[in-house]
Amino acid sequence: MFINFRRIRKCQCVQLAMTIFILSVVMVCWEQLDKHVVSHAKSYSYRYMVNSYDFLNKSFTVSRQDADSLSSYDYLINHKHKCTGRDVLLLLFVKTSPENVERRRSIRSTWGNETYIRQELGANVRVVFALGIHQDPQQRESTQQALLEEDRRYQDLVQQDFADTFHNLTVKLLLQFRWAHAYCGHA
Repeated sequence: MFINFRRIRKCQCVQLAMTIFILSVVMVCWEQLDKHVVSHAKSYSYRYMVNSYDFLNKSFTVSRQDADSLSSYDYLINHKHKCTGRDVLLLLFVKTSPENVERRRSIRSTWGNETYIRQELGANVRVVFALGIHQDPQQRESTQQALLEEDRRYQDLVQQDFADTFHNLTVKLLLQFRWAHAYCGHA
């Protein structure tokens, strides 16, 4: 583990010293870096709950009232007849946020293009974008109007009345399961 500095060139010594210095700074400042870099997962930091199984047990169980409240969201945009009368091979749900208009447009023009898949591959595939309402109340109305206009053009959005946030991904998954079961059960 001893290093003979006479055999190492001056440039390599400087590189080694700088690497050690940078790693030391990162180790000392890791908590501050970690909070800023991984802030979106801050509430899911399990490393501080080493022996706290009560929290885990409570978070994995859902009361009957909570389960019932998850199914009470109204559809704001819905296409009940998206799969009606067609032999649908595959139903693809894409989780998306209300403000991601360009991403949805890119998907529609590439791998989510239903017409291209039907003409070139002879397969009936349905692509549905699942979303909630904008989480910022001040932007909600303008975003909703843009979504309605987008839906008039493409007719592939399904939206329920819940805040579209990272913490509501389970609600969005339930939306997908319920919609597929109710309106496209044969896919």
